[in-house]
Amino acid sequence: MKIAHFLYDSIDNPWLGGGGAVRAQEINKHFPKNWNVQVFSANYPEANVTQNQKFLGRPRKNYLLSRFEYFRSARSFIKNNHSEFDLIIEDYSPFSPLFLKNFIAQEKLLFISQNYFGPQVLKDKLGFLGKLAGIFEAKSYQKIHNILYSSEDLQTQVHQFISSKFQHEFIVYNGVEDNYLDKKSTVQKKNQLLFLGRFEIQQKGIDRLLNIALELKKKLPDFKIILAGKGKDEVQIKTRIYELNLGDFIKVIPFVSGSNKKTLLQESKLLIMPSRYESWGISSLEAQACGTPVIASNIPGLRLTLQENKTGVLFDNQIDLVNKIIELINDEQRLNDMSLKAKLFAENFSWSKISQLQQDVYTSIIKQKKEL
Repeated sequence: MKIAHFLYDSIDNPWLGGGGAVRAQEINKHFPKNWNVQVFSANYPEANVTQNQKFLGRPRKNYLLSRFEYFRSARSFIKNNHSEFDLIIEDYSPFSPLFLKNFIAQEKLLFISQNYFGPQVLKDKLGFLGKLAGIFEAKSYQKIHNILYSSEDLQTQVHQFISSKFQHEFIVYNGVEDNYLDKKSTVQKKNQLLFLGRFEIQQKGIDRLLNIALELKKKLPDFKIILAGKGKDEVQIKTRIYELNLGDFIKVIPFVSGSNKKTLLQESKLLIMPSRYESWGISSLEAQACGTPVIASNIPGLRLTLQENKTGVLFDNQIDLVNKIIELINDEQRLNDMSLKAKLFAENFSWSKISQLQQDVYTSIIKQKKEL
């Protein structure tokens, strides 16, 4: 079995390193050893090539140029090599659409949708370039045979915007590392609230958290807010913290992974996810696996990642967010109960289980192709 998986992002990509890259890495490492799954991503300086992770084109130091280089090199590669693979996957992004459907038999192609922004969000996000990306996004979803979503919410969202009918639709959630599901953890909770993710203010809603930080400092003087991540808006975030004179209350730390991320999640009282839009919040599941309840925006893509009032809560606006943080922190019994239920809930989403579901999708598509 030989599979080519095209995904702009990768774990150490200097501009992203987001959930899509995590998903691909975690799912693929649980596949059978006789499956040859190669991920092809955008090149950048000092990219680490491995047996299963390849980088296409020349390494670029500029984000926009890297998108164009990936588009050019990926299309060139697959045009010349598509016959070598049993299945070809386009892990879609409107910022570097490959339109592989234009020169590969649809029966051999799987289109993975992990986000659907829609024209207005893209325009608000990037102006003219966002408007252009919106056109690409709408065209990319047309005449697709096989499509995989990361949630039912995302599937519903796509159906609202796209009139085209898909022959085969699949849903496979994101997951959490198996070693996070540690019921015997003895890590002590600290008086800290955690944001964990990409430093992108608009999508991740970091401004919402900064806007309520003064109020939180007054009501929870013994607590700290930890912002852990990396991204294009890091300087802007640090500047805003300085302007608010909150350097003693908000600590910004670099991106964490592996055991360091696990420990940070375990020792935090709450994970705050104030995103404006998401497809599926991996950090939410990771936090719950570590026994940390989640407070998340009441939006598609986050609602399904927790059990409302059991493993976390949803908020509708900034005032609601402040009130719910304070209510939970001041109710230790409720917080402890949520922590226990969160661990049980997260067990349903181990990457080993999710990987098996995605493996079944691949097998089904390849089988259907052979029967034609």
